[in-house]
Amino acid sequence: SNAHSISKAKQYIRNNYSRMITLDEVAQFCYLSKSHFCKIFKEETGMTFKTYLNQIRIESAKTLLKTTSLKSYEISEKIGFDDSSYFNELFKKIVGMTPNEFRNVSSASAKY
Repeated sequence: SNAHSISKAKQYIRNNYSRMITLDEVAQFCYLSKSHFCKIFKEETGMTFKTYLNQIRIESAKTLLKTTSLKSYEISEKIGFDDSSYFNELFKKIVGMTPNEFRNVSSASAKY
């Protein structure tokens, strides 16, 4: 079923987001054509593959920012981005603040 395929796809993305994974690769993993995969992924999740992948990566980045002292570019690499300025831009777009601002806010609230 579509729901089962997308559930498999989401699990695959969660297990592999830390490297450069592609839409083609995930569609292939699910034995679906790229266009069919895109269509049902959007139907099942309400978002595109790219948006979902980025959300998973940004959630992971938030955890790393809170729990490690890794630099922003190191986190960027760890979560599958090869361009740290793109990561910073995307993080700000999704979270509403830069990775460093997020870390400062998180560590400030953790002290109380």
